[in-house]
Amino acid sequence: AADRSHALCYVHDLAPTLMEAMADSAAASAPMMAESTGTSGKSSTGGEGDAPPLPVHDADGRSLMPVIRGEMEGVRDRLFCYCDDPAAMGIRTSSWFALVDMSLELQPFDEPPIQAGSGSGEPPERRLALPASESPNSESPNAAVWGGDSGNDPHPDPLWDVATVRRIVELYVKPDDRWEMNDVADRCPEAAVAAIRQALAFRGLMKGELSALPPLDSSLTERRS
Repeated sequence: AADRSHALCYVHDLAPTLMEAMADSAAASAPMMAESTGTSGKSSTGGEGDAPPLPVHDADGRSLMPVIRGEMEGVRDRLFCYCDDPAAMGIRTSSWFALVDMSLELQPFDEPPIQAGSGSGEPPERRLALPASESPNSESPNAAVWGGDSGNDPHPDPLWDVATVRRIVELYVKPDDRWEMNDVADRCPEAAVAAIRQALAFRGLMKGELSALPPLDSSLTERRS
C-alpha cells in the first residue's frame, strides 16, 4: 500500500495534479507507441512533433506530483480557509491548526513591536501572564519572550495577555489532535499570536493591502510532541 502523506493541499490542487500525472503518463508511453505503430513523432494531423503539453501552469492550485514522486514533502507551508458568518479564519500548518475570530478587534496584534521599558521606563502595557512555575527571572528559554530579559534583541515582540489571546484564537496540535478537542492557545501563546498575525496578513493580501504573505514564524513550524 502507498504511504500516507501529510502534505497540505487544497481541493483545487487536484486539477494541476491530474494534468501533470497525465502529461507524465503520455511522455512515458510515447516511445512505446511510436515503436508499435512505426511512426517517428508525427502527429495524426500530419504536423511535426507531439501535441503541446497540458498547460499545468495555467490551472489554479499546485500540482502534488512532486510529493507523489517523493521529490519533496509538500508544495506549501500553510493553508487558509475563511467563513463570513460568523467571521472566522482557519490557518493550518504542518504542526498546528488555528481558528481565529475575525469579528473581534485584532488591530493591536498588527502594531509595531513595543520595546520593553521604552519612554517612561514602564513595562509594555500588554503582558503575558506567566505560569506559576515560571517567573521573569527563570531559566526558561521562553523567559525573554514572556517578559524576561530581552537579550540583544532591540525590538522584542509585544507581550499579550493570555486570556485575550485565548478569547481570539483556538489552537490545536497537528496532526495529533485530529478532531480539535484540546485547545492549547493558553499553553502555547507564542504560536497563537503568530497565527493571529498570519490571519491579519492573509486578510490584507485579499484586500490588496499586501503583495505577499510574510514567512511563517518559527513557532508555527515547530513540531509539538
